[in-house]
Amino acid sequence: MKEIKNIAKGSLIILIGIFLSKFLTYIYRAIVARFLGSSDYGLLTLGLAISGFIGIFAALGLRSGVIRYVSFFRSKEDLRKVKGAITSSLKITLFLGILTGLLLFLFSNLIGITIFNQPSLSTILKILAVSIPFLGMLQVFLGAFIGFQKQSYEVISDKIFRGVALLVLTIPLILLGFGVFGATIAYSLTVILTTILAFILFEKKTFRLLKTNIKSLRITRDLLKFSWPLTFTYFFGFVISYMDTLMLGYFRTSSEVGIYNTAIPTAGLFLIPAVALFLNMISSMTSLYAKKKTNEFIRVYKAATKWIFMINFPLFLFFITFPAYILVILFGNEYAAGAGSLIILAFGYLFYSAVTYPSAALLSMAEKTKFILYSQIVAAVLNFILNIFLIVKYGMIGAAIATSISLIIGSILFLAFAYKYTKVLPDFKNYIKPVIAGIISLLVVIILAPLFKIGLYTVISLAVLYSLAYVALMYAIKGFDKDDIIIFKGILNRIKLR
Repeated sequence: MKEIKNIAKGSLIILIGIFLSKFLTYIYRAIVARFLGSSDYGLLTLGLAISGFIGIFAALGLRSGVIRYVSFFRSKEDLRKVKGAITSSLKITLFLGILTGLLLFLFSNLIGITIFNQPSLSTILKILAVSIPFLGMLQVFLGAFIGFQKQSYEVISDKIFRGVALLVLTIPLILLGFGVFGATIAYSLTVILTTILAFILFEKKTFRLLKTNIKSLRITRDLLKFSWPLTFTYFFGFVISYMDTLMLGYFRTSSEVGIYNTAIPTAGLFLIPAVALFLNMISSMTSLYAKKKTNEFIRVYKAATKWIFMINFPLFLFFITFPAYILVILFGNEYAAGAGSLIILAFGYLFYSAVTYPSAALLSMAEKTKFILYSQIVAAVLNFILNIFLIVKYGMIGAAIATSISLIIGSILFLAFAYKYTKVLPDFKNYIKPVIAGIISLLVVIILAPLFKIGLYTVISLAVLYSLAYVALMYAIKGFDKDDIIIFKGILNRIKLR
């Protein structure tokens, strides 16, 4: 019961942080795209994609490793190993960050001029190379916050400060005439400043690394054994995330790429509650696992999986019913053509959010991270093959089909591996009542929708009505069990404390 309350409180903080981060990111994208124009904005996006790819190897999956080992050794009150997990990770990421950042700097001309035939891209990559060492260390601090169940500091530094700083630094530099290079400088400075803030919050508010008598006990070998498969997991996750966009741009037109990339982030909203719960699930479940409280960690797992589905299923129904309206209101009339892609992607992302994240939490807890890697490899390879055949013939609809199929197949593998090594499955009976409540609530909205002229305020009003009807029906048909009530109370208590 205590762990379920902790998940509710911690997940609410992360959920709010992710929403704020998404909101700030949308504002940032709109402003930068408007001021720079499509060409320079494309160069910046390409540069960030390349540096993000390099950053995967600088971080080496150690964020998850830190979450796991800090949670585990905290539960055993072994502060020497807690400190060792953090300091070992910082040393590794600093070394790898300097090495990969230097390589990016040295090969920037080859990438920018020879491969992409864009001289400006090489300058962008040089600027971004400076931020690579800080990206890795930032991930360590963010993971440590979660391990200590100090989610508010993770939100403050990475979600709020980073988004605000990016806007505050970018806009003046662009207005002063620095253009895409100014935006790139702003990005690198934001990463550096966010890392500094995360260190200060960790040192002053969470756990002393410098001013302490606790001697660090290194666990470098265990960290690397646990974390290195996750590097390739993130790599193949990166492939899955960007392969459809890259291949759509290669085989089709830039216009289709733009329309498709309004459907992708919209479908990606399903991941918000999953990520918020996933990060807290790992910490709480690892702690219970270390204490051999098997029944408790199963209860936590089943409560969290139910909440992911219970939140996302009504959102899924709303998306597949009003896809064109949603895209037009968010992005403009020309993006209505992405409605078909959004419907297809909604199926894939609903399945992915409800299955993959909880299964990954189980595999991480059981130190079976290599099976996360295997599942991602299969999904990435399948995504690549399907994109080749489907994009040529069906364009962005083909890209959406390829992505959804690969997400679903990958999720099934995650679930199979998690069950094999933990013998734990979601309680699928818990999904019946949310499905019933969601469908009935949607029918009410469909009946009322023709009575109004569709616009921003109407869609918002219908969404609010839909949500209220869904919650009321869930209550009426007793869809909330005692663990849900605990989560509700945990959320309300957190709100009252705020």
